[in-house]
Amino acid sequence: MVSLHSLKGSASGGTLATIINLFEQYSIAQIQATAKPGSMCPITVVKPFYTPSIFSQLTGVRSVPDSGTLIPSIQAATDVPLVHRSWGLYRTSTHHIEIGEAYGPSFNFHCYMHARNTFVGALTHLAFTIGGLFLLLPPVRWLMAKLGIQPGGGASVENSKHDFQEYRGLAISESGEQAAKTFGRFRSDNNPYMTTAILMVEGAASLLYDGENVPAIKMGGGYLTPATLGQSYVERLCASGITIETKTLIG
Repeated sequence: MVSLHSLKGSASGGTLATIINLFEQYSIAQIQATAKPGSMCPITVVKPFYTPSIFSQLTGVRSVPDSGTLIPSIQAATDVPLVHRSWGLYRTSTHHIEIGEAYGPSFNFHCYMHARNTFVGALTHLAFTIGGLFLLLPPVRWLMAKLGIQPGGGASVENSKHDFQEYRGLAISESGEQAAKTFGRFRSDNNPYMTTAILMVEGAASLLYDGENVPAIKMGGGYLTPATLGQSYVERLCASGITIETKTLIG
């Protein structure tokens, strides 16, 4: 699982326009279909081992040891199918069997946001739910397009110079003589759009310059994911000022 632990930044007019156009162009059934965990995966996604409690289903709040109070992330609809595709690509690859085995046959991924406490988490989840329901109404989308930030607009460079994003991850092994937990941390001290630019440019550089060290090259191209850029991509991101840390605990 991954959680958005902390964030300072704001959306641009282009992001707002993308959200509005998504609901204008596609039906709810289409959006829900693409958000399913296995919608882009070449193999069948295993049913999650975690069943939310009634309290979690009502409030959206879940407490996870070592991660704190969490609520469903608004990024889950895009990130969860993408990560499961990475798992499927490696599990079916004949060139990277060891990586596919590392994912495990019962791999499952969840995407959350960190909340300060249960009360704040429940309110935040409720706000996102209500906001999503309002987006279903054409008059609301029309007002947002007219009165909201316009494409090309948003925070200035000066106002966003202290922006940052920090994600934290937790992976738990599914088998073995000793259970293992791996903790991960990703932090970028940039505004979200600069972070996106770094991720894209360094991804392109990995494909162009890192050759056979990149799993995506051996896979022969296709509809791939950032995970197939391999360790050289991670090293490039770190060299660009992004912090990526992992720690594994056994037992």
